[in-house]
Amino acid sequence: MSPLIPLRSRYTGLVLGTMLALGAAPSWAASKPKVLVLPYQHLNRGMPDDLGEQTTVVVAREMAAQGVNVIRADNVGGEAGASSAPTESSNPDAPVGDPSAQGKAEKYISRAGEAMEDSEFERATKLLARAARVMEANGDAVADLRLLPEIYIQAGVAYFRDGMEDEGDDMLNKAVHYDPERTLDAADYPPIFIRVFDRARFHVLRRPRARIEVKAKPGATVLLDGRNMGKAPIVLEDALPGRHWIRIEQPGEAVQVRAIRARGKKTLVVDFKGAASDPQPEANRAGVLGAVSANAVGAPHIKQIAKAGKKAGADYVLVGGIYKTDTAYQIRSAYVDVRGARVGRLTEIAFDLDMLSAEIEVFKLVDDAKTQATAGTLSDVDDASPFVLARKLKAPRRRRVATRGAKETRLTTVAAAPPPVAPPSAPKMPMAENTRPIAKASGPMIKRPVDKKPTLIPKDEVDTSPRSKSSPNLVATQTLVPKDEQDDDEGGGMWWLWIVAGVAAAGAATAGGILLAGSGNSDQGNLTINW
Repeated sequence: MSPLIPLRSRYTGLVLGTMLALGAAPSWAASKPKVLVLPYQHLNRGMPDDLGEQTTVVVAREMAAQGVNVIRADNVGGEAGASSAPTESSNPDAPVGDPSAQGKAEKYISRAGEAMEDSEFERATKLLARAARVMEANGDAVADLRLLPEIYIQAGVAYFRDGMEDEGDDMLNKAVHYDPERTLDAADYPPIFIRVFDRARFHVLRRPRARIEVKAKPGATVLLDGRNMGKAPIVLEDALPGRHWIRIEQPGEAVQVRAIRARGKKTLVVDFKGAASDPQPEANRAGVLGAVSANAVGAPHIKQIAKAGKKAGADYVLVGGIYKTDTAYQIRSAYVDVRGARVGRLTEIAFDLDMLSAEIEVFKLVDDAKTQATAGTLSDVDDASPFVLARKLKAPRRRRVATRGAKETRLTTVAAAPPPVAPPSAPKMPMAENTRPIAKASGPMIKRPVDKKPTLIPKDEVDTSPRSKSSPNLVATQTLVPKDEQDDDEGGGMWWLWIVAGVAAAGAATAGGILLAGSGNSDQGNLTINW
């Protein structure tokens, strides 16, 4: 919605121009009335956050344009003068990171996918690492943090395909930390990678758990690392230790985000603005603006407003509120007479939802405000206590919210992470006689074709006797296993030398034809992984 731009009416300009041309001055020109203008308050929900402030600015400017001496005030509180009163405190947990971080991360992910298709695994790991750094550095500004664990899973795939198992394990540990409920589908990943992921999940879920108590406005949505945990206030049991982001969302209100660090076997209490134990907004505003927004301004508030106006040197104090109907924004305004602490209503106006009528409506309001201030008397006095600014708004909106919120103050407890899981079972490995255990696979992981199980074919275990030269016989076929499931037998580090005997020739002269298959050839001892 574009901001309101107050314009002086052509009719008013014509009248003023004519009066000046005739040498006459309006009766109020010699002594301009002084009006302290308080910020317009929202009386119900469903309106733009800045509508109250925009309306205040427009009305104040139009009053000044029509010759009223305007004094602006953002707040009124206690004995403080209106001109020096502090404004309402800002949101201490507002996001400060780069709001475009998620878009940047998605671009890195897209480029990493292209690198993976071209088998440029090292380049893919670097691009995914950049994506993770961008997300981590701006986690408070990212709307959906569920992208972060997905980045770590893809980084784990890239590292394993590049033969960097330790780095891949680290990525999978982080993925499980931020999304402990996540499991991998066999249709998308080969069995060996699923076992590695399950191993990481087993280790991460064994860590000592923390307890996080989140206090926020009752009924607000609480998200932990992008996962919806429920409504505030809430206790997150069995949270994994380490860094997390807690995000508070409430329709029509500013988002609150805080990065925390949980510790195992410890309880962390996180208080957000608006929690049931915190002072209500009306109390934060010393009661005056809170009473206006509640559509119930009591006699003590009227006296406080009058006192603040007197200290500011004003003749009247303008207070106002806005509420939304199906067709328009209704604007209600009133004067508080500083001398007698009495309240008088001003002309009721309304803005259509497209704000097309705002200029004309504001002029009508200001014209009535100027007339009453110049005359020095209030034309529509209302001595009811409390003074109801919007008479057609049947019930104070904030009172209904407070009642509903009281019912939701009951503390809810949920599990932030699943319980520890059983360790992944090691697969059975068919071993031929005289074959060595595999200490570590050095080949890259690739996505398996359909209906084909992974096998390891040591090149130096092929029978090279003359009877099988045309069709080598594979001595051993084994399944690759994660590094902590391998046989730790010390003999696994030795390389058996297969001796290929040549055809017997003439005596000792040809005995030197015996070849050592494991020496001098840099390709021997490598493992080829087929999916």
